[in-house]
Amino acid sequence: MSDTRIDPEETRMETGVPVRKACFCVGVFFALMLLFNCVSMYASANLLVYGRAHDFWVSVLRPVERLSRLSGLYHVRQMTQDTLGNKLNGSAGKGEEKQ
Repeated sequence: MSDTRIDPEETRMETGVPVRKACFCVGVFFALMLLFNCVSMYASANLLVYGRAHDFWVSVLRPVERLSRLSGLYHVRQMTQDTLGNKLNGSAGKGEEKQ
């Protein structure tokens, strides 16, 4: 029998993405999603019943909503909502009669 020992460091394969890079990419993703959707999120926050929750969400989302408007990224969501919104949400109103 041979006395060959396998060093775990030599056999370990480098696969996957480093944690730092993955966290950065996830952070960029959520920042972009916030900028795409914050105008609608702010409008929804204004529809909340007045109280602490309403005040909290409006005050938290107001600066990001302004940034979303300044960057113009909310147009992407608005365009998607205008073009595909009725098709995607069309099944929700099937039970209602048209007037």
